[in-house]
Amino acid sequence: MRRVAVDVARPDAAVVRVFVARPADGDVVLETRQEDGRPMRWRFSDIRPTSFSWSNATEQDGEWIVTQRSTARRVPDTSLG
Repeated sequence: MRRVAVDVARPDAAVVRVFVARPADGDVVLETRQEDGRPMRWRFSDIRPTSFSWSNATEQDGEWIVTQRSTARRVPDTSLG
């Protein structure tokens, strides 16, 4: 299984997170820790050529709690012609 480190910076919040990304059952999961040390997970799922879903979850008392969820639609790049 291949793992990749990903840095995500939020200058507005003075936060830099280092995620470890890995494949999981057809999804892409990025894991890190919050400032208070609790695990946090981003999951990209239902990945298709024109759309995907994203969720943010934190671990609390051994259970993953989804705190955000989004679906996205990819817009074709028309800048090349």
